[in-house]
This record gives sequence, structure tokens and C-alpha cells, in this order.
Amino acid sequence: TGTSGGIPFMDMGNKAFILGTAYNPQYLAGLTRNEIATGLTDPTNPATQAIVATANYVSAGLCASTKGKPGSVCASSGVMAAAHAMHLTY
Repeated sequence: TGTSGGIPFMDMGNKAFILGTAYNPQYLAGLTRNEIATGLTDPTNPATQAIVATANYVSAGLCASTKGKPGSVCASSGVMAAAHAMHLTY
């Protein structure tokens, strides 16, 4: 985020928020949607790591606002790790 403001932002039930971009957009620069989608199978790909980490943090924020529902998502290891890192309980 820069000093110019707080847009874009995402509020997850007033339990967590993301201010600015969630990850460096350069990870996606020059890639097509198909290349990004195909890259999601490679856990060493920087774009994949950024996308999955962001999804886990967003999911943890949503899980905190839904009191842990759905359990299949909220109890996953990545979401639980993100919730722990964000000091969220549900």
C-alpha cells in the first residue's frame, strides 16, 4: 500500500481486512489466464504461492466472521495457519 489512500480494500466481516494489493502484481505480469491457471499446480511458482497464501488469509478472515463455517474450509491446514498468523479465532 502507498500513502495515497486505502483503495482497493477488502473487509471480511469486520474481523480482518486487506488494504491495497494482497501480493505483488508483478508475479502475474505477462502471464495469460491459462498460464496462471496451469501454474497453480506448481507449489514453487511465485504466482501460485501468492495466490494460495492470499486465498488462505481471505478464507481465515471469512471463517472468523462465520464462526468456522464451512468446517471443511476453515479446518484446512493453510487456513488454520493463516488464522493463527492473523491472531484470529473461530
